[in-house]
Amino acid sequence: MTKYRFETSDEIREVDVSATTESHLIDVIIKSLFGEEEPSFSLKLKSKITDSPVVVQRIYRQNFEQEAPQVAPTPKRKKMKRRWKSPEPLLDIVRRRSQASYSNGYYNPM
Repeated sequence: MTKYRFETSDEIREVDVSATTESHLIDVIIKSLFGEEEPSFSLKLKSKITDSPVVVQRIYRQNFEQEAPQVAPTPKRKKMKRRWKSPEPLLDIVRRRSQASYSNGYYNPM
């Protein structure tokens, strides 16, 4: 009788075999869990066989290929052309008028 527990569990289980080697104990535990089916994980001992209960770690298999998700290329943003010019501020218009009136040498109040 060998007692074991999984690393993430507190439940203690038993196998009806006195194990002599690590590989033999792992094979017996897998057979007791899965029978003739293909196991979905492999096992690795975390503690020595002499300890009671023996701590066993599950190593899950990757039976499928992971494909990287395809990212669609994003279209580049087109720079928008300006369709209109913003109106000039009122002070600039007044200042231009005053400069134009003095530029010809005599005062022209418009």
